[in-house]
Amino acid sequence: MKRLAMGTALLLLSLLLAGATVGPMARDEAAVHPLAPDTAMQQALATSVMELIQARDEAGRVHAVEKAGDLAGTDAEGRVRLLQQLEIFLAGASGTEEAMGGALLLHALEFDRQEILAATLPYMVTAGPDLNKVLREVAATAAEDGRPDDPITLVLRAEDLRLGREPAATTEEEPESLTDLLTRLARHESRWVRFYAGAARSALPPRQ
Repeated sequence: MKRLAMGTALLLLSLLLAGATVGPMARDEAAVHPLAPDTAMQQALATSVMELIQARDEAGRVHAVEKAGDLAGTDAEGRVRLLQQLEIFLAGASGTEEAMGGALLLHALEFDRQEILAATLPYMVTAGPDLNKVLREVAATAAEDGRPDDPITLVLRAEDLRLGREPAATTEEEPESLTDLLTRLARHESRWVRFYAGAARSALPPRQ
């Protein structure tokens, strides 16, 4: 296993601390049920994170990461569930050390783009502020730089608008409204992007 790269993990950690205090979806349950912690998995992740922090050598770090990876099990959606639980863990991190260890573990588990889409986009709208922040930051790690039409970039812009934040600058002469942007995202080929758009549109206040 290659050595844990610190750069990406430290970048994610800085985002988490700044201002801080599955395969295809078979059902629409995510639209009703926000992400919720699994007690057993949260305890196991806490153990793996502490082992990763306290590891004295590469073998110890590898063992901690593999132990966490085993929590995914063998079914196709296991890694998505693992990522969801790790996001919840990061949102509730009690201090810098725990956040650092969680960020390192997230990086070391090497979740792919589709796993990140599935574990973040459907839950942004229903997440509380701390978890929403983590979901956006995890999603941003899979965005394709230099592509203004990248779906993750568009979703993050929509979230900025939805939450009343100043969206990142774009090349558009006239910024796209949230309603228009969500309409565009609702037609995207990715089901996770469409899922986000539907949830965000449902959360909009009714027109007067």
